[in-house]
Amino acid sequence: MQEVQAKIQLNGFTVRITEGVTIFFESSQENVTRLMSINESDSGLNTLKKRAEQTLKPIDAKIQKAAKENSLQPEMIKESVAAQVNIARELYEYIYGAGIFEDLYSKIHDVTFWLENAEEIFQATLRGLDADAKVRQRRMLNAQKKYINKKNKKRKR
Repeated sequence: MQEVQAKIQLNGFTVRITEGVTIFFESSQENVTRLMSINESDSGLNTLKKRAEQTLKPIDAKIQKAAKENSLQPEMIKESVAAQVNIARELYEYIYGAGIFEDLYSKIHDVTFWLENAEEIFQATLRGLDADAKVRQRRMLNAQKKYINKKNKKRKR
């Protein structure tokens, strides 16, 4: 059996976070529509934010109380870090897709970094999406012109 290869390129762009750490954002119409719905008030992102607050608030209160009483235990810090990692995972996977956070976290093993920079990374993605849309629109216009020119040439024959 002969194998035929097609040169196909996914629609998307890379968001560079730092040297060697990037996120590929697939800019298919379906994914863009999903991303735009993130800004809606009833979106899953808001649900994630509320759940994060509900999860972290009691843990932080417990840690602060223990610190004041000089009874802070390593398990308390581990519990807080684990909760933060789960929140960061949900956030990044909601925006960029399943499995992305594990890859990112393996390269920069600092949950604080990922949580503190999530908004900037998300905004960079939106800027990339805007630029990608302009390129895609030019490609579509060029394809339309090419099609119209071919059709006009056939008519002239």
